[in-house]
Amino acid sequence: MRLLAVAKDSGDGMELVCVLSIRDNVRKEAVDAIKQVRKAGIQVVMVTGDRKETAVAIAKEAGLISSPDDVAMTSQEMAEKTDDELKAILCASVRQKPPRENRAGIESCCRHDRGRSE
Repeated sequence: MRLLAVAKDSGDGMELVCVLSIRDNVRKEAVDAIKQVRKAGIQVVMVTGDRKETAVAIAKEAGLISSPDDVAMTSQEMAEKTDDELKAILCASVRQKPPRENRAGIESCCRHDRGRSE
């Protein structure tokens, strides 16, 4: 949510006229689509230019963040991680989320990556 204050010069300084709240709602179709692709075992990642707090609020509303184990990172935080650290975060997230029938292939991929780095 963004706030916009409107003021006018009253002669003795600025006088607050009103405060406006501007908010983009997450569309129901987006929430439904996220549920569908997650059910199919596809990992959904949101990338945005918003501030982390704004991104987390939107991700929660969209159903992308629903537990304390879900991850939100800034581009700076991502840049500070090695490729292996990012893979570990993604693989941990994948193992927690997909339906049981879709986990085997994803876990195999994560194990394969771990095996190559050893």
